[in-house]
Amino acid sequence: MKIYESDFETIARKCIAMYGNCEEHHYEHFLNFADKKKKPFFFDFSGYGVLAFKFKDGKTWQVMREILAPKEKRTKIMLDFADYVLNKLKAETLKIELVEDTREDLLKHLQEKKLRALKVNYYLDWPLFDIEKWDDNLHGGDFKNLRNIKNKFYREHKVEFVPHDELGKEELKRIVHDWRKNRKNSNQAKYHEYLHAIDSGFQGFDETRIMIVDGKVRAITAGWKVANSEQYYSSLGIIDYSIDRLSEIANLDDLSYLNSRGYKIVNFGGSEDKLLEFKKKFKPSSMYRTYIFSVKTEK
Repeated sequence: MKIYESDFETIARKCIAMYGNCEEHHYEHFLNFADKKKKPFFFDFSGYGVLAFKFKDGKTWQVMREILAPKEKRTKIMLDFADYVLNKLKAETLKIELVEDTREDLLKHLQEKKLRALKVNYYLDWPLFDIEKWDDNLHGGDFKNLRNIKNKFYREHKVEFVPHDELGKEELKRIVHDWRKNRKNSNQAKYHEYLHAIDSGFQGFDETRIMIVDGKVRAITAGWKVANSEQYYSSLGIIDYSIDRLSEIANLDDLSYLNSRGYKIVNFGGSEDKLLEFKKKFKPSSMYRTYIFSVKTEK
């Protein structure tokens, strides 16, 4: 095992390209997720990898989702990583987010390293859309309400789209600050991540959509193609809450635009119950769940 505290871009990008297996395996996203409280590290396990964060207090580490390795090797590497930070470095907590089957496999082996898992803190459901079946015209009874919302919105407002580099960064940040005021504390990490994305000029994003409504920036959506898959991850979604029904319009536009760009599956991101109910309006084709929990040493 080799630990990189800096200068890991080349090896991390190569590892993501070869073994990326979820929507958050994305180099710029990894860096944007860091902040004053946590620093990014890359752990090299003989060509496989772990994207990780060390918190400022030194007592907590966090893994950026699944291990960068073939599925059959992920549990062993996660165990070795957990053993290192908790038993060797004497950290108190390792935060992990995993899909159900890899979490269950990890739980079976934690005792081998004298580790234990705490109860699940919370879980997220991730809706997926088979975009090849998406109907831009929203035909049918299931979409009647959305169809009415869309028609009414475009009658009452002037809507246009501009490239992000035609706008000043402060104007784009304004909508992030306004968005933050209307979100709960759980969105603070995304707030900083979004500001980092704007400062970088949306570096690493495959698509960025800036919506102008009645002459003012009102929504930003952006994302990237997931490594080693046919998925597109709609990672960033910010809207102006002062305009009624803009949330539905921004999401409808996202699906239609991505359809025109030839993507096959669109991932609308992990959600807890309230936000998930909103996303269900758009009739996802399927969903999967991730569990957020912590691992500690045995008492």
